[in-house]
Amino acid sequence: MPADRGLNRAPEQGFLALSLEALVIVITFLSARDIRRLASTCRRLRHLTTRAADFELLFAGEWDLMRYYLQRPLYMLPQSLLLQSLKLMDGSTRNQNAAILLSTILLNACNLRHLVLHDCQKLVNIHPPLGRAIARLQRLTSLELDYGGPDTINIFTEMRSRPKHIYYLNDPRHKEGEVDFSPLFKSQAIRDVESLHIYGLNAEHLGPRTANLWELASIMEDWEPIPSVRELVLGASELPKKQIARLFPNLQRLTLEDVTDMFGDTGNHEADWPSLHSLCAEFNDLTTWELRSRVHHLEVETTTGPAKGTMKPKEEMSFVVATVRDTSPTVLSLPNHQLTPKEELLFWEELSASAGGLVGLEVVIREINLPMWRKKCVHQVARLQPAVLKVHILTKIDRLTPRAAINRSAFARSNLFPDLANEFARLIPTLQYLSLGLKWDEEGGEEGGEEGGEEGGEEGCEEGVEEGVEGDAEGDAEGVEDEMDVAHLTWWRVSLTGDGKRMPEVISTHEGESLFEELLFDKSIEPSAIE
Repeated sequence: MPADRGLNRAPEQGFLALSLEALVIVITFLSARDIRRLASTCRRLRHLTTRAADFELLFAGEWDLMRYYLQRPLYMLPQSLLLQSLKLMDGSTRNQNAAILLSTILLNACNLRHLVLHDCQKLVNIHPPLGRAIARLQRLTSLELDYGGPDTINIFTEMRSRPKHIYYLNDPRHKEGEVDFSPLFKSQAIRDVESLHIYGLNAEHLGPRTANLWELASIMEDWEPIPSVRELVLGASELPKKQIARLFPNLQRLTLEDVTDMFGDTGNHEADWPSLHSLCAEFNDLTTWELRSRVHHLEVETTTGPAKGTMKPKEEMSFVVATVRDTSPTVLSLPNHQLTPKEELLFWEELSASAGGLVGLEVVIREINLPMWRKKCVHQVARLQPAVLKVHILTKIDRLTPRAAINRSAFARSNLFPDLANEFARLIPTLQYLSLGLKWDEEGGEEGGEEGGEEGGEEGCEEGVEEGVEGDAEGDAEGVEDEMDVAHLTWWRVSLTGDGKRMPEVISTHEGESLFEELLFDKSIEPSAIE
């Protein structure tokens, strides 16, 4: 036994003989688990690792970054060598000392895997070596540069890492906001990327400013396709759809946020995107891109209240129905569908007449529309034959007051959810899983209130709430505070009883959410496979 203890102490004795510089070099070749294990037995290593070596650092701003390292200047080099994740969430103050310090840290951060820099254009502009320090990093797997510009886009020209995830947002406020994204798409650093998030890419800013549209198209033609990309998020961009389809031939998930086609190319390029699995887009994006490729999951964020575009609500509904019909999704999500009661009934009647065979359906029901939904819309939903139905009830309760917490808690504990579950299970024969939850209306708009009154919306929705509020009014303030941000959500499994009735039974939220996540990403799933 004494010999064993001596062997166990041998590594510690060896480390004690090393200088600080040699000790740091040795530590860089060890895993985080091994370092912590050594630190538990060696006081010198414990001091170095537990107090000085944080593997993940997040700073709210530049002053937080400087304050952290000024308190431990001796350990800045060991800290940098061991650092694996660094996030600076605000660099807007243009502090040159902070930019210099950040550059020094990154030059020594040979094990850095994840880097997030906000306001990076300002930081690189005030201290250009920071851009070169980012480019020299060799082990990055995730890179997020927020509010970039002409200086930061050139980082990709000399970048040594090949990240799997890249997020780049061009700063629209920059006086030189016309950024040419060619260095990014021509860089070898992008060849292995799997998840690409781009904001502020305007094809009109490619190449010389005197170039016409056809010259710009030829510039994009020179960009080689990136077959590794599986997920693409485009925001605040103006791009030709045909070129995007060519650049990402193996794309599976596409998200559009305020994207237009500079060529107005509305042709169907179904053959160009056979791999497309999931499409998430705002309504206005669909009107300009008019994607008609068949997808497994379609998520359409419609306008809130009156249409934001040139279409009237009725025209907008018809366009969404046409998109659903053409893309033939297996799972349909309408997370921001907020129409008046009459418009919503017309929408579901039109949708159920032209689409069907959905495996999963996710909808938002305004609290004011709930009585009409129970009487009429649920019959139209039944024609879509969903096996999984996820419903968010949009309530206008102000979520920032203690009274709101009581109201929300009473709403969830009332008999409304069980009653709805029983009704949906009885009226939708294909239903196997059901989710009901509350969604807070942050804007608290009043559109459609008068029309909802015709259907008796206020009366039907608030009965359960009022009963529960009386019982909860005496709750202590601490309990109220705990419930401020609770997302009330319940999942049911629908099964047949002995007498042939369809009966919902509550299941865990984890089980229900896992099922829905699997439904979103499993393209081969069928209603019969859901158990």
